[in-house]
Amino acid sequence: FKHLTRLLLIHGRYSYIRTAFIAHYSFYKSLFICFIQIMYQFMAGFAGTSLFNTLSLTFYNILYTGLPVIFYALDKDVQEATVLANPSMYMETQQGRHLNRNTLVAWFIRAFFQAMIVFFMTMGVYVAWVGLDGMPMDYASLSMVAYTSIMLVNTFTLVSESSNLTILNHVVIWGTLIAYFLIMLTLSSVETR
Repeated sequence: FKHLTRLLLIHGRYSYIRTAFIAHYSFYKSLFICFIQIMYQFMAGFAGTSLFNTLSLTFYNILYTGLPVIFYALDKDVQEATVLANPSMYMETQQGRHLNRNTLVAWFIRAFFQAMIVFFMTMGVYVAWVGLDGMPMDYASLSMVAYTSIMLVNTFTLVSESSNLTILNHVVIWGTLIAYFLIMLTLSSVETR
């Protein structure tokens, strides 16, 4: 029983806060891209087409947003000594302050407003864009602009919500963003027929 205090106060608290964040972020990232797809359907007259291709959606959920959040398990909002010195900090976990209806609604609203900003800014670029050849932006470019915006917003949301980024967090978070740009550069250089 001598380790029970440490197990409950430190590891239990960290686990609760991390689990709450990962649950919220998982809903958030899915809602974020869904809201953009819904707004696109209004613009496309509910034609049933997707703004993003299947490969992009798969990479989004597995590589680009799934992998970085796994390493959030290393995040510590306060040092262990602080938690041990202030056992009252454990009360916030017992009261469910990090995982409740209000926090879920806040993430839902964040996803909606960020999706609106990304979608309408992307549509603004789409309407205003005229390429060097005098032609308007094509569908693939529209999708790429929206998807890149989503990737950037998701990355910066994850970074801004983290309390303590380790070297491993930085490598994974920024590495997936670099991987995204390299994969898109590679895919865009392949000729399609």
